[in-house]
Amino acid sequence: MKQLPTIKKIMTPFPYTIEIDASLQEAQNLMEEHRIHHLPVTEGGQLIGILSERDISLTLSLTTGFSEKYEFDVRSACTPAPYSVDMDADLGEVLDQMINRHIGSTVITRKGKSAGIITYTDICKALRDLLFAEKAPEPDQPSAA
Repeated sequence: MKQLPTIKKIMTPFPYTIEIDASLQEAQNLMEEHRIHHLPVTEGGQLIGILSERDISLTLSLTTGFSEKYEFDVRSACTPAPYSVDMDADLGEVLDQMINRHIGSTVITRKGKSAGIITYTDICKALRDLLFAEKAPEPDQPSAA
């Protein structure tokens, strides 16, 4: 079996982020506009949380009946202190942690600063590419046609 790709190779570098005091509507709009499902949450440039589409949906479903004037912010829905790893971490170990923690994304750091994000979708694409690469005929072998 071929070696797993590195985190650096499959992560989304410099992902979109959202400030902790932004509204959930702003976060939802940003996710829809860029077709993403997770946003690192920052405060003054420091990573302090992660917000997913599921977090937004859950928060809004629990607040049904409140006045529409009541504005919920990212702080009310995000998960604080997200799981994060250095970009040189082992992908297999990160995947194990994501499975054990039941999380869909991991913030990637470099020298303590947010440098990217990796999601189940990124990992599935990388594994798909790895599987298809293994099934491809070797360059010096004729294909079975």
